[in-house]
Amino acid sequence: MHVPVSPEPITLANECVNNPCDANATCQDTYADYTCSCNVGWLGSGASCTVDHCYGCTCDPNASCTNLADGCACDCNPGYVGNG
Repeated sequence: MHVPVSPEPITLANECVNNPCDANATCQDTYADYTCSCNVGWLGSGASCTVDHCYGCTCDPNASCTNLADGCACDCNPGYVGNG
C-alpha cells in the first residue's frame, strides 16, 4: 500500500523586511515580490518619493495645480480666468 506524503509547506520570504521602498512610501509584500507606493502627500514611484505640494494646496475646482520646489501654483483651466 502506498501512503501519499504531503509536501512541506512553502514559506515565502517577506521582501519588505529590508525596507526596499522610500522612507515616505509603503511596502506591500506580494507573492515572491513586493510593490512600493508613495504615502499620501508624496509623489513618485515608491522607490523614490518627493513632497506633493499640491496635496495641501487649495486650488479652485476649475484650476490645475503645479508642484513647485517650495510650494504650489494654481492656474485656471482653459475657458476660466482668475488666480486659480
